[in-house]
Amino acid sequence: MSSLSRLPPGTPGVSTPKQLAQLHEQIVRFLRDGWGAGHDAYAALSARGRNQLVPDSTHGIPNEKPDVVIFAVIEVLDEIKNGSKTANAQRRDDFSVYGSAD
Repeated sequence: MSSLSRLPPGTPGVSTPKQLAQLHEQIVRFLRDGWGAGHDAYAALSARGRNQLVPDSTHGIPNEKPDVVIFAVIEVLDEIKNGSKTANAQRRDDFSVYGSAD
């Protein structure tokens, strides 16, 4: 959010401290109320999807927090190995795209 203070002078809608504060609040509200809900909806499209916030990371999670990525992959492999209903259902759905797996 500190980048808001670096907007060029005369930027429409943020020419006063009050307007800048209002823009900041709108962005915070969007991130709090809209962004997470969108990620939740996207994750719900998968049988095993989930929206997981990783503290102290950015979009570079594989580089910044590789242990989180490794653990997520291990979880999926364990589900498949243990024959969980979710994993079997997903594999079955994957085959249905190409025709019968039989």
